[in-house]
Amino acid sequence: MEIRFSSRKLARQLLDQSMRVRAFGWVRARRLAMRLDELTAAETLHEISRYPPVRLHILIGDRAGLCAVDVTANWRLVFAGANDYGVRTTDDAVTTKVLLIAVEDYH
Repeated sequence: MEIRFSSRKLARQLLDQSMRVRAFGWVRARRLAMRLDELTAAETLHEISRYPPVRLHILIGDRAGLCAVDVTANWRLVFAGANDYGVRTTDDAVTTKVLLIAVEDYH
């Protein structure tokens, strides 16, 4: 799957191990690396598990249209999905591109 970032700062924080540890702590940094690897390896979002520890889920409310995967108990990797043509979608069967938006505890 193709992965893009909403900002250069987020890209640096997620792609560089030392920046990941500095920004999110050791445990979250390790799990973020695993989630990024899982997203990269998948052809579509349908291949990402809907059960823990990953637990892909569609968000509602003010974050409607976005998806998230679990990083730790409260922290989530929030992203928007798109199909091959770049059209935003939450249909996991056709989502081949993701735009990473944030790593946050929105609870």
